[in-house]
Amino acid sequence: MSNQLPQLSSMILPAFLTLRRSSKITEKGIQTNKTFKAVEIEEEHLNAFKAYFDFSTNVPLTYIYTIAQRAQTALMLDKHFTLPIPGMVHIENQLTQKSELDPYSSFDVTSSAFVAYEESDSLKPTFEVELVQNGHVVATCRSIYTVKRKDKKQKIRKKALAPLQQAKHQELWNVNAKTGKEYASISGDKNPIHTSLIFAKMLGFKTQIMHGWYSVCKIEQFLEGHYNQNVSDISVKFLSPVLLPSQPKFLLQQDENKAFNYQLVNHSNARILLTGKMK
Repeated sequence: MSNQLPQLSSMILPAFLTLRRSSKITEKGIQTNKTFKAVEIEEEHLNAFKAYFDFSTNVPLTYIYTIAQRAQTALMLDKHFTLPIPGMVHIENQLTQKSELDPYSSFDVTSSAFVAYEESDSLKPTFEVELVQNGHVVATCRSIYTVKRKDKKQKIRKKALAPLQQAKHQELWNVNAKTGKEYASISGDKNPIHTSLIFAKMLGFKTQIMHGWYSVCKIEQFLEGHYNQNVSDISVKFLSPVLLPSQPKFLLQQDENKAFNYQLVNHSNARILLTGKMK
């Protein structure tokens, strides 16, 4: 593997070619890591991202994930990571900014992957990413995925989450069918499940599904614009896909520690689509 951090769009086809891999792993599990040196932010790309969401923050925290995502995907393509990438579902993200990232200076990105051995249960690949600038860790990202496998054990049904009560703010989002292609263009995440109706139907969806991170970006910008909040910590759990087009309901609640709890809810059946916290 090269020390150069590849663009996300260049890894889409190689990712699909990993379908030839098996979802079986040895009892040692999977552990691998990689450091990408002298990574630079393309000013045009950052400005396009900020303009699309109307950010005024120098480097939005959600933008930093687009860098971490590249490192994670590159690590998934490493020969030591033996699972197929298609079928891996992103279920959780924890993103923290330690100090301000200078977009005009280079930085290193370290990425590690760990998958614990399970004989039959679903696997939970976990990725840890650090951005290091001038010898200091400026941001960290922890992402958890799931790889479902046939399981003979009887599944225990989890209790469904309830929508936030006494929400400080709630509104319906009008998410149109073009959103997938628009976000793919400014983020580099051109997974066809978000942009192609035919491909989405091949995978069992009625339509394309929205990028989960698109929702998180909108929520960060909402806090910036309405509460003058400089977000330095984001946690999110992706529970159910959002079809395009749709009108999910956005709920926001502020807790006693001044952190913002948020949810995206299917307004027709109250199913929680994603839930998380920002501060």
